[in-house]
Amino acid sequence: MIFETYAQYYDLFYREKDYHAEVRFILNAGGFTPPMSILDLGCGTGGHVLPLVVNGFQMTGVDVSEEMVRQAERKAKESNIEAAFYLDDIRSLELGKTFDAVISMFAVMGYQTTNEDFYAAMRTARKHLNQGGIFIFDAWYGPGVMHERPETRVKEVLDNDKRVIRIASPELDLLLNMVKVHYTILRLDVNHVVDETHESHQIRFFFAPEVAFFAQQSGFEVQRICPFLDTSRIPNAQDWNVTWVLRAV
Repeated sequence: MIFETYAQYYDLFYREKDYHAEVRFILNAGGFTPPMSILDLGCGTGGHVLPLVVNGFQMTGVDVSEEMVRQAERKAKESNIEAAFYLDDIRSLELGKTFDAVISMFAVMGYQTTNEDFYAAMRTARKHLNQGGIFIFDAWYGPGVMHERPETRVKEVLDNDKRVIRIASPELDLLLNMVKVHYTILRLDVNHVVDETHESHQIRFFFAPEVAFFAQQSGFEVQRICPFLDTSRIPNAQDWNVTWVLRAV
């Protein structure tokens, strides 16, 4: 199961991620206004859920990682924020109710690497949406990946008195439109390694026509495709991360 070990370091590696800016982008891209109800598929540790609640939205989050759901619940409790969190698989989720909008951010849809899995996740979004509701997700963009091929990256952060180093080594699979990222995480006390973990993630990248096809098959129409955090233009080959805005029909 992915994120079994990586989940404990997730907020540490992304503590500089500007969730508030991302929430403003989501609200602008979707035209969302409170008190709408929103379902977050692949909510992680609640990075988008919590600020959306603060902005007046009724939030429900779902994630396949037990550790991430536990962290999201803890953060909500510590902040005195009311949100519902569920441990479940977005390919087979059945909450038995619908929402005004659905979001799935930070390449969650890219983790649905087969056509069957991607279609199942799209259908999950559709069946949990009210008629005319909006589904927003971001994913890696095929032209961007082809233009700037993935390369090994190293990130180092401090965790109290420890250094934590993440080495991300990618393998590009052009036949499957996928990047397999091998993560090595080292936790060091001075220069001594006190913990070492390994985890591999498979992430799919997408081209606009295939998303349009799956959207149509799932009961959506494409309203907008734009670079992540930029609604002012359409994507180009310099854009790795792209956002789709779909409307339930």
